[in-house]
Amino acid sequence: MLNKFCAFISLFVICLTAQYAFASAQYEVVVLGTLGGNADIATDINNSLVVTGYSKDTNGNWRGFIWDEENGMVNISGSNVFYPVGISEDNVVAGYNNTRAIKWSKSTGYVELTTAYSGAYGVSDNNEIVGHRGGLSPTYWNSSGGAHTLSYSGRRMSIAYDLIDSNHIIGITYDLSNGGTGSQINVLPIYWSSISSSCSFFQLFNGGLQANAKDINSLYNTVGWATDSLGVSHAVLWETFGSTPIDLGEGIAKKINSSGDIILGTDSSNNPVMWIKNVSGIWSDPININDLMTNLPDGYVVSSVNGINDNDYFAGTINNGSSTQAVYFAPVSTVIPEPASVLLVALALLNLFRRSLKSNM
Repeated sequence: MLNKFCAFISLFVICLTAQYAFASAQYEVVVLGTLGGNADIATDINNSLVVTGYSKDTNGNWRGFIWDEENGMVNISGSNVFYPVGISEDNVVAGYNNTRAIKWSKSTGYVELTTAYSGAYGVSDNNEIVGHRGGLSPTYWNSSGGAHTLSYSGRRMSIAYDLIDSNHIIGITYDLSNGGTGSQINVLPIYWSSISSSCSFFQLFNGGLQANAKDINSLYNTVGWATDSLGVSHAVLWETFGSTPIDLGEGIAKKINSSGDIILGTDSSNNPVMWIKNVSGIWSDPININDLMTNLPDGYVVSSVNGINDNDYFAGTINNGSSTQAVYFAPVSTVIPEPASVLLVALALLNLFRRSLKSNM
């Protein structure tokens, strides 16, 4: 009887722990250097650990860069302003300057995708790019640079932010008050199931009026934010294009990994955080990324997390109040945050129960 009861208790403990324990990695900071100035921002990282972002030169001008371990940080925009936002597995970089959508590759160099006012915000592993042009129109550029205007249902302005391929594109649409010069209102998250289809709308929270789709992964999970009935922004996950949003708590979700179990973003206090999904499909509370660092330089804190690759390395910045440095974060070990204390307590109680029964026999 004792053995059967203990076996039942042990099984209960295992199930309880699996339900609530969230395994996450600790991370090592790798500082990428500078182009001569005192501010650098890493925005994306691919599976070859090539990082892109932008850095101030010695004159204080923002220049685009790519970084790899062999060559270090390399200026890829020359004397041009460039704000890269994404990099493909072929090291094709997408971004924008002050007025134009920009593409960079080793073979083409720094190229403006259009002569219209525009911006590029996402690049696929097939080297397709999305963004907007003309200040109004969401746009898809194929790998050769050919442009296609995406439908936006007569809205005043729309932007495509990210894609997996030409059949899985996400973005936002919104109106502007004051004839196009005022604040954004009624922001709505949208998606395109092909470049020739009309846009469709992601679901909102009941009572919420706005949301934003920021990133999509290879499983077609999309993350962003949505407002509740009080207008408070919550980090959210849409598991499919048509699904209801999963509430991760107050904050903003910015990036999701390829396996769909790590989300990067900020909490309600703008701290850089991650959410982790356990084996039962339950998402953790936000975990402050600063608490997972093993080697932060003295005086520095993690100030942003901006991109993640398939192996869960991510790109971002650290800051000491006077200097911002581009970095990437490398996973180095696995830790179990506080929910796993359920296991320790339960095992201790089980051990005491066994001793008590033996002493009474």
